[in-house]
Amino acid sequence: MKVVFLPMNYGRDWEWIQVLFGIAATDKTKGIVAVREYEDGKTEPVAVAVFDNWTHNSVCVHWWLDTPMVLRHGFFEEVAHYVFVVCKKQIMIGLTPSDKLKSLKLAKHLGFVEVYRIKDGYAVGIDQVIMEGRVENAGRWLPQIAEEEAA
Repeated sequence: MKVVFLPMNYGRDWEWIQVLFGIAATDKTKGIVAVREYEDGKTEPVAVAVFDNWTHNSVCVHWWLDTPMVLRHGFFEEVAHYVFVVCKKQIMIGLTPSDKLKSLKLAKHLGFVEVYRIKDGYAVGIDQVIMEGRVENAGRWLPQIAEEEAA
């Protein structure tokens, strides 16, 4: 599988992204789309990270993976580099429904930690889990940060 990373393009991507997340775009909404390239030139999305609700020090991230294999192709390194290096933010914030166990497990694997649960915050009986990913925990995803910490 050959995977390439592209900036989110509203004309090409927003319709299917909006169906996935049900979020409204603003002029500050950004994203990274990972696409699988085929030999015939066709592509299909295999992952996306959408960033919104920017503050001075943080951004909310919404992501979807068609397959966890996209992580082996550097998807989260792209996400971490964009947020922590390009945009110079210190914190990524994720909101995940408590019944999405695979998503919660993946977020923890990526270095996110649960900071709060809003009881019934997603739906009755389903909590909204607030998680944060901090730049200081991103060393394995950002080699230059790991090197700076080791020095």
